[in-house]
Amino acid sequence: MALFPSIRTLFSRDITGSVVVLGSVGGDINVDSLPFAKLTLDWHPLRKDQPELSWLDWRTRIAEFRGRERENADLLAWAETEVEGSPVLARFVTGPGGVGKTRLAAEVAQTLRDKGWNAGFADLRKPSRFRTGLAGMLVIVDYPEERPGGVRDLLEDLARIETRHRVRLLFLSRRGWSVWEREIAGVPGAINFFAAGQTELEPLAAPDAYRVFRSAREALAKEKKADLGEVTETAFGEWLRRADIHRHPLFVAAAAVHGVLYPDVPVVKLSGREVLQALAQRELSRLEDEATAAGLEPEALRHLVAFAAIRGDLDGGDLRALAGRTDLALMLPPTEDIVAKVERSGRLRDGVFPEPKPDILAAYLVVEVFRHDSKLAPERLWAAIKGGVGEALPRAGRLAYDAEMVLGLLDHRISGWLERMVEGKPERWPPIAPAIRDASLTQGLVPLATVVWGGQLTDAKSDEERADLLNNLSVHLGETGDVAGALAASTMAVQVFRRLAAANPARFEPDLAMSLNNLSNRLGETGDVAGALAASTEAVEIRRRLAAANPARFEPDLATSLNNLSDDLSATGDVAGALAASTEAVEVQRRLAVANPARFDPDLASILNNLSNHLSATGDVAGALAAITEAVEIRRRLAAANPARFEPDLATSLHNLSNRLSETGNVAGALAAITEAVEVSRRLAAANPARFEPDLASILNNLSIRLGATGDVAGALAAITEAVEIRRRLAAANPARFESDLAASLGAMGSHLRANGQAAKARAAFEEGVRIVQFHAERYPDGPAARLLAALRRDLESLDAGDG
Repeated sequence: MALFPSIRTLFSRDITGSVVVLGSVGGDINVDSLPFAKLTLDWHPLRKDQPELSWLDWRTRIAEFRGRERENADLLAWAETEVEGSPVLARFVTGPGGVGKTRLAAEVAQTLRDKGWNAGFADLRKPSRFRTGLAGMLVIVDYPEERPGGVRDLLEDLARIETRHRVRLLFLSRRGWSVWEREIAGVPGAINFFAAGQTELEPLAAPDAYRVFRSAREALAKEKKADLGEVTETAFGEWLRRADIHRHPLFVAAAAVHGVLYPDVPVVKLSGREVLQALAQRELSRLEDEATAAGLEPEALRHLVAFAAIRGDLDGGDLRALAGRTDLALMLPPTEDIVAKVERSGRLRDGVFPEPKPDILAAYLVVEVFRHDSKLAPERLWAAIKGGVGEALPRAGRLAYDAEMVLGLLDHRISGWLERMVEGKPERWPPIAPAIRDASLTQGLVPLATVVWGGQLTDAKSDEERADLLNNLSVHLGETGDVAGALAASTMAVQVFRRLAAANPARFEPDLAMSLNNLSNRLGETGDVAGALAASTEAVEIRRRLAAANPARFEPDLATSLNNLSDDLSATGDVAGALAASTEAVEVQRRLAVANPARFDPDLASILNNLSNHLSATGDVAGALAAITEAVEIRRRLAAANPARFEPDLATSLHNLSNRLSETGNVAGALAAITEAVEVSRRLAAANPARFEPDLASILNNLSIRLGATGDVAGALAAITEAVEIRRRLAAANPARFESDLAASLGAMGSHLRANGQAAKARAAFEEGVRIVQFHAERYPDGPAARLLAALRRDLESLDAGDG
């Protein structure tokens, strides 16, 4: 049964507007028996007796609505504009957690309500009747990604609706429009609902952020009757510049709350993470006090909050079921007593225990509660997820991202608990598999996905199913940093798809090309340059033929394969061939991006990034700088809207921008770009070292060069020493992939040691680099390893001659 389904117009002449049935209908129903429901917009007045965490809920409106005036006006115009022949329109508002999507949508809904619309949030998990209102109806759907396939079902029903009244659907999602566009591509006519464009939210501008901070602080101080000192705009501006997330409305409001609760602690001296963690700890203490006062064990309400964060609101049945799970050690009262005792605590709202908000703070609560008995954490997670996998698992993945990437909680990881939740539990794999098929799976669910895909291989019922599982497994193993495992899975996937394509080329050649493309990446990661080139060349040949017959479907794939081919040609020393392939890839991708930027801009940025490298290799410095500047502009915009997906790409492009700026002689600009790249990459590597430490080492290597160019020898040595330490560890585990990188870092270290007057240590570094890279240079005499070997030998000759 789908979670969004049927939309039906029952009466088009009702004096109050059309009547629409929304929700999970399923089969024939007596629509007259369905209750009329209201679209909710539950503003909560600010009260000092509320749990302090609730002050950060959008419903309290503790801060002025600032910095979103343009988006607000745009959404109102979209909603109110009559489109002939199209009474139904839909739109996405996207952006990272805490950026203010829900508050914006609610303000739009309130304005429309004031004009006679029926507007607000809908619970689409059960069928209900809604009146459109004479002016129209705005339905807000939060986190549609938690309802797999639900958006497609909803849009299919929307295509059949008949009404004269305006119906608007506003989806609020962390995923970018490019992901959703692929999701709905198969629904006939659905793209027409989104013709007006989408809304991507970015962090607040500094002046707006300060006004939000001031207004929230003043409202709370008035309610708490607190006398607060002044936080100047200059001091707050410095705090905002310390991290992009500080300009998210959630972090701005949290800073105001913290300042009121802890007036003796200068909030501008703390990081945003520290502010949120302090507030969450305060909430946990409050939960213990409330539980004790209600006759519960001190830990009882804490456990319920953690379960509600994953499962959503807990009703009486949910509470009784958890009380019966004595094996989970939740410290809850007997089944027959739990509802009354929880109600006595004051935590029930309309008969349910509500999920904690905002989401980022909920992530902290889950980690803090479950870490005290981490052995039980996987089973507690399954108890929360089981029975509602489609919604609860994506929510758990989102919490894992917020905990590990936003808050930096790495000692106890939700992602690790989720992985252990499915290890050795084959009965859990079938209900989980549909929820993890998404190509843009959140990082918190990747370890779990590798267990599920690998486990299901033994029970695959056909070659096609086996090949799909292998391909999924390869992609996700690669994301965890398991290079060898990813290569093995990718190799087997190609073997199976090749057999299928031989028997049925029309159906399976596209899959074969896709698997060859993935195999090329995996082989390149292991240092098998020739194998990678052979795979990418075959992929291009297939996709060029497919694109000639059906450009609309296959040109995007062709551009991707040409981009891969350019890298593989470059790795073998074919600079001209690499530039030709990259140039063709950009031409194709730019044409696609002009027609559909939301979908193709990410790919265009990737290909521009590579083109910059290839132009630089041919000596076209100006062209290389122009290409990478455009790539950074695109990726900065994408990362602001969706950091989980695009921050790694932004770090890569900033790294390349630093190189290009250096080639033009812009020393300060090159240092600024690489410094920002290190900040992003270090955060990513802390959360996922297997995946991101190679990138961090590369960027640190570049940072050392940039610092050396400014005369900061000590800083340069510190950066290159860290890079060598990382790359030495990586090369020990995977020599084919990382030895050349280690040799490059040893060469850079030798240069910095020589500049610092440490000739003996410089010689040792150069000589070790030569020993390491010599084998790779002999194997590929025209490749990068050979050029690196020549450079290291020149460094040794220069040292012998006494230069520098």
